[in-house]
Amino acid sequence: MATIEKLCSPIFVQAFDKEIEELDDCYDEFPYFISQETAVHYADEIQAALDRDSSDLDEVGGLMEYFYDNDPDIEKTVNEKVRSLFVGVEVHEGKLWGVATIERTEPLTLAEYDRLKDYISGQYADGFGEGFEQRPIKVGHEELYVSLWSHEDSFFIDTQREFNKRLGIEPTRPDSDLKQIRFIDPQYTELFRIPDGGSILVTRPMGEMYPGVQEQWVGICKYLDDYHVSINGECYHICQFAEIQQRIGATVMPEPEPEVIGGFRVSHRTFVRDLVFKLGHNPDAVHPYGTWRCNKADPGNNYWGHYWADRSTALTDFLRRADAARTDTPYDHTVLMRQEQKPSLRDTLKQNAERSKAEFGDQPSSPKKFAEMEI
Repeated sequence: MATIEKLCSPIFVQAFDKEIEELDDCYDEFPYFISQETAVHYADEIQAALDRDSSDLDEVGGLMEYFYDNDPDIEKTVNEKVRSLFVGVEVHEGKLWGVATIERTEPLTLAEYDRLKDYISGQYADGFGEGFEQRPIKVGHEELYVSLWSHEDSFFIDTQREFNKRLGIEPTRPDSDLKQIRFIDPQYTELFRIPDGGSILVTRPMGEMYPGVQEQWVGICKYLDDYHVSINGECYHICQFAEIQQRIGATVMPEPEPEVIGGFRVSHRTFVRDLVFKLGHNPDAVHPYGTWRCNKADPGNNYWGHYWADRSTALTDFLRRADAARTDTPYDHTVLMRQEQKPSLRDTLKQNAERSKAEFGDQPSSPKKFAEMEI
């Protein structure tokens, strides 16, 4: 399904009054500028002139016929996604603005928007716009010359959302809706929304190495803006996240109800035939991570809990339990427990330093002291 989108920018209008020019031969050297507010009265004439100049363009693609970019990948994807580009004018907030209307089949990435804006700016400055601004638009006894571009820093090309925000006409929403996180498919069709701080449940196949095995994980989501979300601390564009999940064959849904096992909130599940293995976290527990197993038919009856001091070890136990069930091989988690309890090199060095300090004091021992000790 094609989507119509508009990119807005200021226009600049100069006028010559032909009646005064007939009285003063030098008048044409001093045109007067018309504000965007006044230009509203000439919107129909300016649009008609743009349509006239656009009649020489491709009827289907318009200015997209000439789109190019130094990056061949960007050029290819933008040409695939954007079917057409035509230039017009519209009135917003009492002013007349330039509008580039595009028809696209897929959402554009931020990089693709930037390159498309650069292309439009180039057309306004040196291509389509250069020829247009040199042809007069006759309105009564006046001649108008309209520029679609300016070298001034104040010139911009905005998407509709950026433009609305710039003008302060962003649609007002109730406070309860200000931080709703959208989840979409790669075609930008909205699937559902969750509140800021809500969670999603992602279910995906484990891949060719683990046939028939599914994994679930819970994503804690934080609103960044209408197009970006933090999921378990990782930042995503909402379309980027949708494309990733589609590529790996995952499904995404709001988490119906957080599962809690003895104070541990479940964050991961792996399904192996009739069994379910779970990983959970309770920051207030002595051992804050745990893993369990249960039967699919009785998901509330969780048993054989293993409890761990750190997430890395707990995740290892979680994966090994599921893998042992998948391959029908025995698994002894006490081996992992002994590895966890074995002090690390850092802890060993720290203990040695503390023992040395207790034995010899804060100052390093001198050779004399050691000699005396030997005697």
